[in-house]
Amino acid sequence: MSDASGVLDTKWDHSAQNLESQLRSSGFDLTVATDGQPRLTGTDAYVIPAQQGSVFYSSAEDMDGVAKFVENGGLVVVLGGKTDADRDFVAKALGYQGSWAVCKHTGCNSKSSQGVPLLAEQASSFFSAKAQDAWPASLEDAKTISFNTWCRHEDAEAFSVPLYTAAGDEMKVAAQAFGKAGVSGAVVVLGYSWKEGAKARWGELLEKLVSDFAAGAYIVPAQGNADEHPEAVESVLESAADVADEAAEVVRRFLQTAGGVYPSPAPTPSPSPSPSPAPSPSPSPSPSPSPSPSPSPSPSPSPSPGAVPSPSPPSPIPPSPPSPLPPSPPPLPPGIAKVADNFIVTYNTTITDQNPEDIKGNQTAITDLVKEVQTKYAEVLKVNTSSIIIRGFLFVYFNGSVVEIMVDTTPAVSKRRMALEDVAKVYDKAEVKQMFGADSGVVGLIHESTRVTNEDEIMDMLDAQAALPALLYRKLNEMSRRDLQEGDYYVQVLVTVIHPPPTGKPTTFTFNNMTAYGTVGPNKPVVWFDDPNFSALDASLSPLNLINPFKTSCPLRCEGCPYSWRANDSMISVPLFFKDATQITRIFIKQVRNSGVVMVQAIKWTGAPSNGNYKPQLGRVLYNVTKDTTKCQSVLSIRIGPKRSGINIAVAPGGTTTNIQPKRLRDRSYAGVVITMQRPPNAGLNYGPFVEYVRFQGRAVYPADLSIYKPFGRKKL
Repeated sequence: MSDASGVLDTKWDHSAQNLESQLRSSGFDLTVATDGQPRLTGTDAYVIPAQQGSVFYSSAEDMDGVAKFVENGGLVVVLGGKTDADRDFVAKALGYQGSWAVCKHTGCNSKSSQGVPLLAEQASSFFSAKAQDAWPASLEDAKTISFNTWCRHEDAEAFSVPLYTAAGDEMKVAAQAFGKAGVSGAVVVLGYSWKEGAKARWGELLEKLVSDFAAGAYIVPAQGNADEHPEAVESVLESAADVADEAAEVVRRFLQTAGGVYPSPAPTPSPSPSPSPAPSPSPSPSPSPSPSPSPSPSPSPSPSPGAVPSPSPPSPIPPSPPSPLPPSPPPLPPGIAKVADNFIVTYNTTITDQNPEDIKGNQTAITDLVKEVQTKYAEVLKVNTSSIIIRGFLFVYFNGSVVEIMVDTTPAVSKRRMALEDVAKVYDKAEVKQMFGADSGVVGLIHESTRVTNEDEIMDMLDAQAALPALLYRKLNEMSRRDLQEGDYYVQVLVTVIHPPPTGKPTTFTFNNMTAYGTVGPNKPVVWFDDPNFSALDASLSPLNLINPFKTSCPLRCEGCPYSWRANDSMISVPLFFKDATQITRIFIKQVRNSGVVMVQAIKWTGAPSNGNYKPQLGRVLYNVTKDTTKCQSVLSIRIGPKRSGINIAVAPGGTTTNIQPKRLRDRSYAGVVITMQRPPNAGLNYGPFVEYVRFQGRAVYPADLSIYKPFGRKKL
């Protein structure tokens, strides 16, 4: 490109020359296009300088050629600066259909510091973890960095992730990657224009992007990720909260009238590739957690009879006695949580008293077999038949091959949700015999996992299960008599049991504008708001003012206030403690004189409230800037998106604060935060800064005492 097309303006902006210089110094085999778009065939990456001219690249150059390059696995790196130009380029390069739902400019360091760009958590979904480990943890805070929102497109196949964000705020993005489901190429937009010259870590990032992409580290998305966008998630949550009572009643009545299989008419088979034999590390059969429910196309196995001895499945390890599951009550309205338990039931060659070879030509017999299995499991597990969902059948051969006959009963949202508990309970022979009977053919039972689900997901699972009898009929008929020869295999049935969560205390309490409950005291490491002597300890300019929700408000003037906390050289940081494990989505900090908040860091939850010795438990940095640019009397709002906060992770019913599961929920549950202030050198005692209040939005996990949260219960505006 040159100035002739109007895309660049090198008379006043030398960013293109600076970019070329840094790329050459990195050792790349570089070809510079000086007259129009270059020939992209055989190129690893195409880097486009910042579009500082009056014409968009997407209007001046051959976007069909760019789109073909991306479709064939090429990487395009665009140096940003003009959000509208970048949006248009990305949409055309990836062939997005529709409009941008969210994608706008949020700020530039040349006007006010937006914060140091930090490596985003979401970056792990763009490149493999191994490649990403070598990326710089942060980038230089240059003046000409342009920040955009995390962009979201209407196209269902569009994929976008922030790679670097300002101080961890996922809606202030300094580097962003774009892709499309099934497309092996990608577009990356970098917010730094190179106008200020070479920057070591920005150059390192650019080098890593090109080299890692060429090495095959890019993870091609299987589907779009618009539902992971913060605004999309919040919209869904709001919509779910506002479901009309009439609609809930319709679903409730419908589910109450549903039988064991929904819908009741004979289903039509859904297209599915042929099953694939999967190798096993051992020729001996053993009940194990189910493989992935996505069959891969390849011929059915034909194990040779007698080639390998045919031992019976081994005895599982003796566990603790089983606890029967409670009966299922009428279905709940959409969005209300139930619990899904996943089991693997292992049989000898026959299922109940049916041999697959004998019934494979009889669709009615196969349909009756699935219903019989449902009925039996409902009886054994003490639930309604309609609470049993059969996910599939596995034929496990003694030579290590596995044939999967499965429908995908896992809702899309649950594919990204970890199990609440990795139960891994293996029932012993005596328990299995007691539960199923001596002549049932069942030789093993494993409780795989437990997760939260709701009526919408249950409907999806029932829809998928309805196709199972026809799929089983078709797959059995694809298998030869030799495949189904007795003694060469055993059968595992994958089953999900739906039941209501245990009753008892609420698992969470959502709050808004909540003050913390504890902080450091004048003569003790922690003081709680409900301590008997709290009033006696509270004093003018004390940190205890930050945990008193009923204190007097400061005047609306930029001046010191006795009802605030005043930072000083001997106390530049203040800890704020929670009574329970707490997830935070927003932090609001109001300063009334000389703003100076530069860092907020989480205190890890270790099973109990902090005893004041918090430094060994310091965890994630939630906010980090080099200078606080907020004005006095304004409120600094720190947003911690749904992914970083974990606010949408399901909370296991009946859990405890001493053992929060899964780990990613525990890692995002905090005992408090530490706020660090900045004071100029030689600042006097009355400089402060002065903080009037710190308030939090989020939820308490397994709250011990709901009364302390009720004043801050979430209210819909």
